Amino acid sequence: MRQSGVGGDAQKILDLVRDHVLAGASLPTVWVPGKETRDDREVVRQRITVADKRCKVKTQIPSLLKRFDLRKPQEVKSAWNNAFDSWLRQLAVGTLDKAIPELAHEARYESAEREQTQEAGVGVLTSVAFLSELGDVTRFRNRRQIAAYWGLAHSCFESGNSDDRKGHITRQGPSPI
Repeated sequence: MRQSGVGGDAQKILDLVRDHVLAGASLPTVWVPGKETRDDREVVRQRITVADKRCKVKTQIPSLLKRFDLRKPQEVKSAWNNAFDSWLRQLAVGTLDKAIPELAHEARYESAEREQTQEAGVGVLTSVAFLSELGDVTRFRNRRQIAAYWGLAHSCFESGNSDDRKGHITRQGPSPI
């Protein structure tokens, strides 16, 4: 006997639980950690994540320096001290700050970047990030495909009733094609 409104996977789970209980077997108990334990776990997990990321970055930096034929100044005696850290920050930020406007003036981005930066709140970095991530715009047939590429067009792949609609993300902007 199927209950109305219950579909697919949920019905299978309900049937399994019902069969289990009707057979006289008790369901196992599940321990649910309290808020304090969940918060503690989050602190520990974040600490581990930060340490992992720090290790990965420290491994990548020498490779990047070698790739771009960069050497630390002589006054910086060793890596991973305050002087090296300061030099690295200046190098990275300065180099990248110069590279973004240069990239914006490349023929493949120049006209679109100029047009996008006319919009309030859109700067050179935002524009170049958008354009470089999007890539060749001619591979999209319409705006809906671009929205789907960015994950802005909702799709529903659920096993429940097909009349369950999620609605639009927004009604602002131009009407669909």
